[in-house]
Amino acid sequence: LRSWIMAQKAGEPLLEAGVTVPPGPKMPEAELGWRGEALATLESQGWPPHILDVVMKILICRGADKALRIRDELKRALLAMTGTLGWCEEMLVLLEQLPGPEETLRDLEAQGLTESEETNDKLRNAVFRRKQINLLTGGLPMQREAVKCL
Repeated sequence: LRSWIMAQKAGEPLLEAGVTVPPGPKMPEAELGWRGEALATLESQGWPPHILDVVMKILICRGADKALRIRDELKRALLAMTGTLGWCEEMLVLLEQLPGPEETLRDLEAQGLTESEETNDKLRNAVFRRKQINLLTGGLPMQREAVKCL
């Protein structure tokens, strides 16, 4: 979630610069997964309902149901993290194309602009963009490693 918020925050200076921001990834829908397949297999056995109920309770007591649910949620988390990682990488590329504080200051000096609200806003935005670039650059290696671990 923090990675998603970081990428969303990085999109703010892009919007201010008039750059089209790619939409963020959507949370993957819950799918049948291993637990769903296990339940479907049990139900397809044609056992009477009371036998099926006992087998389900055994799965719950032995931890199999929990293990299947955990595995399915980890798969959803991996898909979400992979999407967020790609989104963060896109934001970084777009931010790096915009001028940084040094370039902005040089441009303002070349234009002969003195200190005003407009020049302060331009510099403030450039510094904010640099901050977002630094956050993304520092966070992406950890995100890549987390995706590998899942």
